[in-house]
Amino acid sequence: MRVSGVVLPVFALPSDYGIGSLGKDAAEFIDFLAAANIRVWETMSVCHTDGSHSPFRALCARAGNPLLLDLAPFVEKGVVTGRELSRMDWGRDRGRVNYSKVAAAKLAVLERVYTAADGGAGDPEFARFAAENRDWLEDYGLFAALCEENGGMDQWPE
Repeated sequence: MRVSGVVLPVFALPSDYGIGSLGKDAAEFIDFLAAANIRVWETMSVCHTDGSHSPFRALCARAGNPLLLDLAPFVEKGVVTGRELSRMDWGRDRGRVNYSKVAAAKLAVLERVYTAADGGAGDPEFARFAAENRDWLEDYGLFAALCEENGGMDQWPE
């Protein structure tokens, strides 16, 4: 049996926020593929990357890229408004991802989400996730923080 497919990175999906997401943007694309009878969607890595934002420079095979998170659920929960998001600078060229602007804007929103959620305290879903992933999550968090502090994976001082 023959099937058709398409290769498209998630970050290349059209979005109001400068970069495609694994939420509404991906769901709409999947609906489009289904309507066109396209049965395979091959993406590039969706792992958390270093400061180069290259999908080939993943910091961890298990951690997702925060830039690909959908912001709609946080609007629905009232953590941020759609108007606030529309006023943020996501880059002006819808045909090109401006990673520095997207990262600055999206990480600012995610910091608000983290603060509003009190760092996950009291959230049974977060506690379950942390417990199920304790074999890598804390070490990864430390590694990612050190990478951010030192400008990437290969920029650490001797």
